[in-house]
Amino acid sequence: MGVEPARHLFEAARRAADTRHRHASRRSRALRNLTQGITCDEPCYLLVAHSLAFDGDLDLTNNLRDRDFWTFYGRDLATEGAVTTSDGGRSYAVHEVGFPLLLSLPYRLGGKPLALLALYPIAVLPALNVYWLAWEETASAELAWRSWASVFTTAPVLLYTFQFYPEIVAATIRLTVPVFILCASEQVRALAASLGVYR
Repeated sequence: MGVEPARHLFEAARRAADTRHRHASRRSRALRNLTQGITCDEPCYLLVAHSLAFDGDLDLTNNLRDRDFWTFYGRDLATEGAVTTSDGGRSYAVHEVGFPLLLSLPYRLGGKPLALLALYPIAVLPALNVYWLAWEETASAELAWRSWASVFTTAPVLLYTFQFYPEIVAATIRLTVPVFILCASEQVRALAASLGVYR
């Protein structure tokens, strides 16, 4: 990557940080009360992260019994459709384990606030990758900025940045693969093309 694209990418990172700060300020009222403000599947993701972080397992039986969700949810947790019970009487979330596994270490170290902060760098990457890909394809800073803004300042990226959902992680992985391939050698590109990952 040349000096000019690198300079623009650095500027994109700076603007991304500024935008995140502005949006975080707007949401500060909701984030002050760290026992509320999460909805739908978020409590289940966090409860599985809690179980992984403190129990080292996926069994939610004791976590539901001890109401471990109270520290980050602040009210009764509706488990219908979100938690299933095995033949042995153990309770498990119906969600995939990858996202709670990602959250488990920051959650162990700092609870819900640190788990949310740990997602911010991941949320920035898709927009930066879009900017870089647009710059590589067009060599136009204006088109790269427009591409960046279309991803970073709209749903779902903007909305999911402040919530516990795996879509941001999936988008980051999906957009990082093309960037890696563009930066890789011709041999890796040829291999990726033969696998149908890159054209």
